[in-house]
Amino acid sequence: MDLLDRKFLESGERYHTRDEGGVIRRYPLPPAQVEQILIAAVDAASKLKNGGLWEMIERLKSDPSPAVRGKVAAALKAHGRA
Repeated sequence: MDLLDRKFLESGERYHTRDEGGVIRRYPLPPAQVEQILIAAVDAASKLKNGGLWEMIERLKSDPSPAVRGKVAAALKAHGRA
């Protein structure tokens, strides 16, 4: 469910890299990656019969990303929820 929540994905320092010295650097997820995760999560969740997941998908109808909104609209239509 967290993967269907933009606020969760944008909060904290969820992206990390390790430099040559082995030091881990943490950053917020880049906006494009947040969008990709939301689209993939909608695709995966729409294949499940879980009311809670569909509620989360419904919330993304007003997401700021046109790509996410388009994926949500397609998923809702495909499942007779539009």
